[in-house]
Amino acid sequence: MKMFRRTGFNVLLHRPVVIPDANGNNYLLTTSNGGPFCAECPAVRPPVRNYDGVEFRLLRRPTAKWFGAISYTYSKLYGNFSGLTDTDVTDASGGRHNANNNRTFDLPEMQFTTSGKVADGPLGTDRPNVLGMAGSYTIRWFGMESSLGLIQTVAQGSPKSTCIGVVDSASACQFYDQRGTWATFNQDPNTGAFTVGTVDHHARMPLLTQTDFSFGHSFKVSKANEAMRLAFEFSAINLLNQHAVLSVNPNPLGRGNQYLKFTDNSALGTDVKKFLTGYDVAAEATAQGGLITNSRYGLPFLFQNARTMRLGVRFIF
Repeated sequence: MKMFRRTGFNVLLHRPVVIPDANGNNYLLTTSNGGPFCAECPAVRPPVRNYDGVEFRLLRRPTAKWFGAISYTYSKLYGNFSGLTDTDVTDASGGRHNANNNRTFDLPEMQFTTSGKVADGPLGTDRPNVLGMAGSYTIRWFGMESSLGLIQTVAQGSPKSTCIGVVDSASACQFYDQRGTWATFNQDPNTGAFTVGTVDHHARMPLLTQTDFSFGHSFKVSKANEAMRLAFEFSAINLLNQHAVLSVNPNPLGRGNQYLKFTDNSALGTDVKKFLTGYDVAAEATAQGGLITNSRYGLPFLFQNARTMRLGVRFIF
């Protein structure tokens, strides 16, 4: 049994936070020491990424013929920082996969949810329950050697979150109530008024299963040197070509760059306090007018990778 915990990144950023004003100029909202955004606003939040987990493993040590292992991991990955590689699908329509390339702390609204809570819930790759099984079997016959390998993974679905575009773009969004919460929205076709339907505070994507297979065969090519062998290998990742849905469209507002603007008559032109301390999403969308529901909201747009097969030839000496 293993137990592990990782914490950190909570002192990673030491820079001012700004928001553009009505003319596109950057307006300083905090100081680099984490001062408040406004007199009644919460202070800037530090990056947090916590991982707690426990793993149970049953292992059959490798022998001349076969090997086997079964593992079960229960874990929790949560915080407001997905890591150097951004796994939040709300950023750039599927996440930004280059290191240190994401918008997580570009703007203050992304650190808080629509309820005014600190964004601190299950991160994009959080899968609390994961079962893994692996095994291999080797056959030696007539100076040749053949081996079969199989890996089976069964994992709980990742979080399913609603994210509302606010202030300056649809990608600078706030999670509805908290990470891992999914809400349905309805709009009256006559009045344009928005209402919230069902709300699931523990929403998850479907179960993820994957089967990987490998086969290898080798034989001697020299009677004088038994170490010389020619080997052929075949591997298939996602052998059964399963297509689990990994993520759905998280933005309930209309297609294109539609978002809640929070404009007011202040010098900044934006009601900072409102979008940092909580508001009624449906009422705000209705009051602002001109917004429509997104017909793609909740539809799949990221899938499990399709079957991948590889062939290899090796000369061993």
